[in-house]
Amino acid sequence: MRASSRTAFSKGGNIPGIRRATNTCRRKPRATSAPLLLSLMAFGNKHFAPEGAMVEVVNTTTGKPADIGVYDRATGLPIVAPEYRMVPGPAANARVKKRYAARKVEAGAA
Repeated sequence: MRASSRTAFSKGGNIPGIRRATNTCRRKPRATSAPLLLSLMAFGNKHFAPEGAMVEVVNTTTGKPADIGVYDRATGLPIVAPEYRMVPGPAANARVKKRYAARKVEAGAA
């Protein structure tokens, strides 16, 4: 159907009109999304870039690449197995509880 026909039908009430946004705004990334993006970048550099990283995060003082990871803010320790593992949370349904009871899922394990 051509645009002119679609417009005619829309004005005639035969099909619902297509509403288009007149004020389209793009959201800027929040500062809180930066750690997640950095973690994803580090993961991709480690596992999917055998030729080397295209972009790195470096320490501005030493110039050495940062070792980006996920850390427990309460202790400051990196979240790695076997010290940490995933368990069903308080809102877990029966399926999730059964899945995690059947096997130990270590944090950081793929």
